Amino acid sequence: MRRRKTAITLCLFLGWAGVHRLYLGRPTSWLIYLLTLGLFGIGWLIDLIALFCGGFAESFIHYTPRLSGLSIDEIGALSPAQFERFVGKAFAALGHEVELRGKPGDGGVDLIVRRDGETAVVQCKRYQGTVSPAVLRDLYGTMQHLGADKGYLVTTGRLSSKAIRWVAGKPITVIGRESIHYWLRHADHAMKESGVQVPLYDTIDEPRWKFFGVLILTAFLLILSVFLLLIPYSFIAGKVEFFLFPTPIAWPDNAE
Repeated sequence: MRRRKTAITLCLFLGWAGVHRLYLGRPTSWLIYLLTLGLFGIGWLIDLIALFCGGFAESFIHYTPRLSGLSIDEIGALSPAQFERFVGKAFAALGHEVELRGKPGDGGVDLIVRRDGETAVVQCKRYQGTVSPAVLRDLYGTMQHLGADKGYLVTTGRLSSKAIRWVAGKPITVIGRESIHYWLRHADHAMKESGVQVPLYDTIDEPRWKFFGVLILTAFLLILSVFLLLIPYSFIAGKVEFFLFPTPIAWPDNAE
């Protein structure tokens, strides 16, 4: 599975040789970059900017043959963004139109899913322990605020006894630790029946500006260090002439 961070790192340091294009599964353009020093440096720069801005998206799509192939521990080890996309893929396999919302300011809504004229709010929670009633109350309040028909809580944890009593009779479906694999197998079956593979973008590879800021600073310091090391070497080798010691100009003797 390709990583955007890896691609940007390869492009930053080895883009002149097109190594990032080979990593992205583009051997023909890699060979062209290798023979032209990254299309004379211009293509290298364009690719780096494109990777920073979310380009080459099709190279970061992967297909999971079986959603239920992951164990509960592997699901729990996903990052929050990965878990949201994973759950979104399962809903898409089940025939829902999926809108990813898990961003600041979205009121705790991770996904909006639609099917058969109904709109549902989805919250994704990676919990090791129990889920309290407060989580369900937040979800219910979000449903009412958005006018959703129903809600889903998809979690790797278990509902507490108080949460079970609180959610009873409300239009909220809880897909918890005991039922998540049954739900994923149902999604796998639906995907197999339709014959359509649902692509999943790997969100861990979306640009993180802090990470890339450090990466660019490291590259700059590395280049500066090499440059500072070359100056004394070149001076000792007699290849650099400083303006303080210009080479004497040999004037021709005037003919008498």
